[in-house]
Amino acid sequence: LLLAKTGLEQQNGNLAQVEVNEMLGLMSYITAKVPPNNAVPGRVVFLVELLYVFLDVVLLQGLCGTLHGVLLHVLRHVSIFYHGLSVRHGCPGKPKHIGG
Repeated sequence: LLLAKTGLEQQNGNLAQVEVNEMLGLMSYITAKVPPNNAVPGRVVFLVELLYVFLDVVLLQGLCGTLHGVLLHVLRHVSIFYHGLSVRHGCPGKPKHIGG
């Protein structure tokens, strides 16, 4: 019984050594290393949000341009099969050459 008790003491005796540093009141103003949310400058947040909106607008315009390009491409292929459609690239006022 005494042997089992000493075995438990030796097993729990290898704990991590924790070192605590205590100052004797030499610091007058103690703060956290990371400021809270309300301490972040407002101009920086406004700039980040403004850039985020501009990025959304640029991506949306790029997406619309891509969509229009795909639709124009599809209509051009359809106009090859159905010559009644007049979807073409080039000048709209330029007369077509007929005859030969």
